[in-house]
Amino acid sequence: MLSQHLIEIVKLVLFVKLSHSFKLPKHNVLSYYKTINNVFLTNPFNHTTSYGIYVAGQTITIDIPSDIVNVYDILNWKVVNVVKNRLMFVHNNKPLILIDQKTIRRMNHSNGLSDSIIAFGDNEALHVPTIFNPNLTGPVPKWNYIELLHFDDEKEKVSVIRSLPWRKNDDWKFIKEWKMTDYTHFNDKLYLLIKRSIWNEKAAKVTQEISIIRMCLDKGRELISSAIEIRYTLPDFFIEIIDSNFKLYPYRNTTNSSQNLTLNVIRQFNSTHYHESEHSIPQFEELFERGAKICASGNESNTVTLLQNHLRFESSECKKSTHKLCSSNDNFIPSFDITNEEAVIVSPIYFLENYHPLSNKYQFVSLQHPFYQMWSITIDNMKMLGSSHICYSSESFHYCNSTNQVELQYFVNQRPLGGFFVTKLTNQIIFVDKAVKCEQLTSCIYCIMYGLYFNCVWSNSICTYDDQPKNKIHLTVDHCFKIVQISPLNFTSSSSNFTVVLDEALDITKPQEYLVIEAGSHNHCTNVKINGTIIKCSMNQADSGEFNVHVNLMSDNYVDVAMISAKSTDKVTIFASGSEYIYPLIVIIFLILSYILLCSFLVMAYLRCNEELIERFRKFFRLKKATEFFGANKTLTQVKSQILSSTMKSLTDSTFTNEPSTKMVKSWTTMPSVSQQLYISKQVH
Repeated sequence: MLSQHLIEIVKLVLFVKLSHSFKLPKHNVLSYYKTINNVFLTNPFNHTTSYGIYVAGQTITIDIPSDIVNVYDILNWKVVNVVKNRLMFVHNNKPLILIDQKTIRRMNHSNGLSDSIIAFGDNEALHVPTIFNPNLTGPVPKWNYIELLHFDDEKEKVSVIRSLPWRKNDDWKFIKEWKMTDYTHFNDKLYLLIKRSIWNEKAAKVTQEISIIRMCLDKGRELISSAIEIRYTLPDFFIEIIDSNFKLYPYRNTTNSSQNLTLNVIRQFNSTHYHESEHSIPQFEELFERGAKICASGNESNTVTLLQNHLRFESSECKKSTHKLCSSNDNFIPSFDITNEEAVIVSPIYFLENYHPLSNKYQFVSLQHPFYQMWSITIDNMKMLGSSHICYSSESFHYCNSTNQVELQYFVNQRPLGGFFVTKLTNQIIFVDKAVKCEQLTSCIYCIMYGLYFNCVWSNSICTYDDQPKNKIHLTVDHCFKIVQISPLNFTSSSSNFTVVLDEALDITKPQEYLVIEAGSHNHCTNVKINGTIIKCSMNQADSGEFNVHVNLMSDNYVDVAMISAKSTDKVTIFASGSEYIYPLIVIIFLILSYILLCSFLVMAYLRCNEELIERFRKFFRLKKATEFFGANKTLTQVKSQILSSTMKSLTDSTFTNEPSTKMVKSWTTMPSVSQQLYISKQVH
């Protein structure tokens, strides 16, 4: 029984490990909402062969010779890992691997890939296949609507580990188009923007829809089963939707990024005229939860169905369940129609002339707290002028340049911060410098915490740009604030209240910014309360000794932020009750438990083996006894025959009896039957 429980525990641990194979990505400031391109230039002003690779918060630098692949192709790689000698990526719908920065090989994968790749790190990426079947003709290759891929750099193979598949084998009869046009992520949620056209067989018409699918990144590999969709169609959607993008406005007065989210939708009127509109969904996040609750209630609804059924215009009902945020739905994804919820506010922007969807590009880059900037990049191919116009705009700056041979794509550069275009024939870099405006960071804390990565320094009460080499410790420790007093200086097990006085009040305005106060490695403060320059907390005493106190100000939002610290000159003395024995005690307890567990296994194994051994001995001796009996009985019969033949003449009828003796009867009653004897013999041998 104990071994069975242990096996179940091991299975559970392995299941949790496999289910959460990739960690929740933590991005840098520039990629907090979206990673526009994984590859950037380490020196865009004088590019050689050095590239930066950014994947889910991790950045490496790699040299790729120009004779292997050209600059423009490298910049379009969708990279999924950060291993230099075995770099895996997707390009031109093919999974590839760069080996030792010299050789590119094709990886094995059963189906084709599209550009809709979102890398999570740990060799895994989400893929949303692009489906285009305008005539609803078949047969077609069986696709997944969404799939999670694993890239194996050793086997050079790509496999599907989770997916949202077809509902039935004839889904191709209903899906004219399914395409992810954009995505965004913030906090622990991922949002996919899908434009689709589906055939309504009963109404004999095509319906165009805008769909936003939300997934929970903290579910790891099970993120697809945590999905929920909101969707809508509008009367003017009879005009073909060409493109749609997420646009996040950097508002200062909200901590909820979803309140800043709008959609940019472009529709085609005719061959030369297009219309651009902005769709705002004020109750964006609340709509997902409302749809999930309606589905969990199990009640019949005209607005909530299951996604795979809706794609075929089939009726379906959700199973009644307990609603939990980001709960697993076993790939039964609720789909909430918000068309009649008055949830979408449409604001027309303008008509576009001579627009072409393949040569006109839109891109939005948004920087949130504390930068609050947005870049709006457009590339317009004006046919009547016979040239391409590169246009770049932000809140306070607008720039356009005309060139005939520019690649119609805008790339974002991680560091140095900016954007660039690439010319077609010469791979010339047209770089737009977008250095962070350090002067906008009006406090030392924000200047160093968020700006140090972008070469901002705090000097003479002003945040300024400085690209010279820096001493990071000098700028982050005892620079923005200092500890002027700590009390008490002596701790016992009966006292835990602790007070720290700083020389400057901490400007903490966002929930992602927090304090960590510690004395040594294992003594930490809890229940931290800030009142101006005074900080009060409860010291959790685990180690005894004398320690300096460290006050660390941290931010959870981005990976490219600096920790701001202050170190006390005085030391606190902590007398933790029994702390000097706690680690030896833990080791002893662990050894005792291990010994008990081992003994339990040995005893169980011994008892089981002993029972089998005893049973075998019993069966062996029974067989031996039976064999001896039959042998003795045979000998006795022969002897009796000889005696009888020699003495028959002298015996009278009264001296011969046909009844067996008492001992013989007893032997017969204990003798096994023939079938029993055969069974015992078979087991022994």
